[in-house]
Amino acid sequence: MGGGIFLIWVTTLDKAVPVKQAALQVCDCEGKILWNGTSDGNGLARLGALPGEDDLPYCSYSAYGRGLIVTAQSGNDFSFAHSDWNDGIESWRFRLPTEWTPNFTAAHTVMDRSLLRAGETIHLKHILRGEVLAGLALKAIEQAPQTLVIQHLGSEQKYELSLKWDASGFLRRIGTFHAKRVSVNTICI
Repeated sequence: MGGGIFLIWVTTLDKAVPVKQAALQVCDCEGKILWNGTSDGNGLARLGALPGEDDLPYCSYSAYGRGLIVTAQSGNDFSFAHSDWNDGIESWRFRLPTEWTPNFTAAHTVMDRSLLRAGETIHLKHILRGEVLAGLALKAIEQAPQTLVIQHLGSEQKYELSLKWDASGFLRRIGTFHAKRVSVNTICI
């Protein structure tokens, strides 16, 4: 759920096989049923318009006091999801860095190899795409990040680099960088 598009996909937990004819229900925090139906042969259900976040009631100021809850049942199997869940179990529960605003951008770096020795050159290709319902799509250049920040979490030391993307969503050459070991625990770029 998100971005005004509501799609439910039901699969088995053990083999990730689509579940057809699963009984589905979407409710608000007050238990009001906003939609019910079943999944199709691919385990999918495409929903019509549902209330937006601002149109839903507040039930409490807890983490799940607002939003939509989706339930799915097939035989004795039952599962649920909440519209405030990001990608399943939230990273903040494990004290990992967390982004609080929705981000529909996928960025990936492809390296020519992953094992390096001091003084060797590595070739990188950086790719930027937008996440859409059908998968990935080109991202508008004006929406692409303009700065790369590399930060060491222990020392807070930062390196900032300007980025220039081409129309295909690939990063243009941003320069040549050398890495050298300064001490046992320090590498300077």
